[in-house]
Amino acid sequence: LESEINFIVEDNKSVKNITRHLRNSISHYTFQIIANKSNEIEKIKFTDLDIKKKLKSFEANINIDNLKKFTYNLTDFLTAEINRQK
Repeated sequence: LESEINFIVEDNKSVKNITRHLRNSISHYTFQIIANKSNEIEKIKFTDLDIKKKLKSFEANINIDNLKKFTYNLTDFLTAEINRQK
């Protein structure tokens, strides 16, 4: 299964920016869970909106396996950053 990430307003595809958009989507509850025929989560569609312009600024359809990998990698990255700052 593939994942798709689209930056509609900007083109900054950094991990920091993707994480920011995912956080916005989660905190504003602008995501949709998509299940497969077995009623298991297959992917999640995240949407972030530019409040000032009232336009969609980001959309990501991420399959659950890729989302897990991203989360694990982000956790490893953040743990390394914390340890580096000690």
